[in-house]
Amino acid sequence: MGRAKVRAVIFDLDDTLLDHSSALRLAVSDLYSVRPELITKFPSEEKFYRAWQEAQDKHYSAYLRGSLSHAEQKIFRIREVWQPIANLSEAECFQVYDHFQTLYESHWRIFPDVLDR
Repeated sequence: MGRAKVRAVIFDLDDTLLDHSSALRLAVSDLYSVRPELITKFPSEEKFYRAWQEAQDKHYSAYLRGSLSHAEQKIFRIREVWQPIANLSEAECFQVYDHFQTLYESHWRIFPDVLDR
């Protein structure tokens, strides 16, 4: 009997191996702390976090349905959160999103029990 060749290994990282929820919350907190203009629309970090989550859920779902491209969902997400504070160009939206992504990745941590499996 021959050995089967493994063609791919798929891992579910978000909140299975990688603590996505904590990384997301910390990245949003970091973003809020370096963007003082947000205080005019969101008097608390918690309100900003909820708005970020709502925009993320709405526009990423549209991307998954095929209604938006990956790039468009980033633009729509940032614009929804920032309006009416600022009318950001597409380039500015990508700058904000890329900054968020860098912050998010800086907070990636695996769950402590992952290496024990």
